[in-house]
Amino acid sequence: MFNIMDWAARGGLARAVPEILLTLAVVCLFLAGFQAGRVIYPRLGAGDRTTPDIATGDLVFFGRLRSIAPQEIASDLRKAIAEGTLADQYVEQVHVNADVAWTKYGLLSRALGFLATGAILALLGIGSWVLMRLLD
Repeated sequence: MFNIMDWAARGGLARAVPEILLTLAVVCLFLAGFQAGRVIYPRLGAGDRTTPDIATGDLVFFGRLRSIAPQEIASDLRKAIAEGTLADQYVEQVHVNADVAWTKYGLLSRALGFLATGAILALLGIGSWVLMRLLD
């Protein structure tokens, strides 16, 4: 059975090129997976109501709604409609969602960059291994 470590040791540093490239590819693929995981992991923020009055965004963010009783949601919703502040609730949540989306876009962009780099390094590593095997 062919042992790549012995093969690399016999041929000097140049023989270690495939291993180095493939190791770097694995590191890049790990980083891509980590960044992609951060994209799909939810950032919910605080779910507890700390004030008796409704805060801007409470009526449209499920993370806060989960800790408010349904009767209180209905009462606060009627109050926001009567006061004309319901639009403020939505604008606040749209702003928060835009910030979350921008952060996730950046994380996904980095994940795709790591994925592409890892794929290229893997191809180079395999290609150099095949080439060295042919020259052996």
